[in-house]
Order: sequence, then structure tokens, then C-alpha cells
Amino acid sequence: MDENRFSPRAQRALELAEQSAGELGHSYIGTEHMLLGLLREEEGIAHRVLVEQGLSENMVRQIIVSSVGRGAAGTKPTQGLTPRAKRMIESAVETAMRGGFGYVGTEHLLVGLLQDGRSMGVRILRAAGLSTQEVFEAVQRRLQEAPTGQQTVRAGEAKAETGEENVLKEFTKDLTAAARSGKLDPVIGRDEEIQRVIQILSR
Repeated sequence: MDENRFSPRAQRALELAEQSAGELGHSYIGTEHMLLGLLREEEGIAHRVLVEQGLSENMVRQIIVSSVGRGAAGTKPTQGLTPRAKRMIESAVETAMRGGFGYVGTEHLLVGLLQDGRSMGVRILRAAGLSTQEVFEAVQRRLQEAPTGQQTVRAGEAKAETGEENVLKEFTKDLTAAARSGKLDPVIGRDEEIQRVIQILSR
């Protein structure tokens, strides 16, 4: 596996998650924003699965606003990822590793979200009337169809790495090593290196 490299679509979903948090006036990036990011990245497998299950961006936004409200206009998610959003990414990386995938795609991020039944993202899915088990099974079917092994990024997603992408690549490598050793920092948003990645993704 190519150091668990996020596919361009997964990177875009993360960018859209941060953007969504800012639009809602929230100072953090939670699993609810991750869910919005996956929905807004319309070329990703996660988007297709969620839409097929009957979810829409507007539904998620309405549930978020009714549950946690909107923040002040102009607020930016300077606190970074919440612990649950951090665990979602960890789980996505581990899912890709176990499956022998050469990339971390939006489908892996969605599996990571589903693995925490108490997260806001999963609570939103249930509030919208979705079965998390059915969503998981739909993603699993997609994963079984996807290429594995030494293939790094599916056709149409490959692009040359820039210096910024290399930082992201190093981050995922470090995150995987930390996950294996159980030495992950409890609050990802306070980690300087991860903050650099968040800043890169938000450009």
C-alpha cells in the first residue's frame, strides 16, 4: 500500500467537511461535518452509497442545525478535528490497510464513520431513517468491487503529488504507525503536524 494515501476524492471530502463546519459557524470539525463532506464530494463512492440509501445534503444540514444549532457567522473550525472525527480517520486507514487497498477513499472514510455507533454522524443517519447496517453492507459491496493490492489509486483519480500532498502522505503514514502502536494523541486538533494537514486541506 502506498502509505495509505488518501485519494483525491477523499482529500476533497475532507476539505468539504472543514468548509461545512465553517459554513455552520462551528469551531470544530466533527463526524457530522465529515458526513456532509462525503455527501458533497459527488464523485466519491460514499456519496453514491448515501444517496442511494435516501440521504441528502439538505437533510443532514437540517438535522445538524436542529441538534446542535448554528454558530456565529465567520467562525472558523480552529479547534480542528474532534476525538470522534479523529477515530473515524484512524478507522478508515485501518480499513484500507486490512483490505489491501493502495489508497484511502471516500468509501473507507464512510466505513470509519459507521464504526462509531455513538458519533454524531451515525446519529444523523439514524435520525434520517437510514439503517447503518444497510449502509455498511452497501459500502462493503462497493469495496469488494474496488481494486486492491499494489494499485494505488483507481483510474481517473491519479494525479501528480505536490509538496503539500507529500505532507498529507507523511501524515497518513505517521497516523498508521501510531494506530498500530496505540500511541495516538487524544485530541487530534492540538497536534501541530495535523493542524498543518488541516490547513493544507482547507486551501
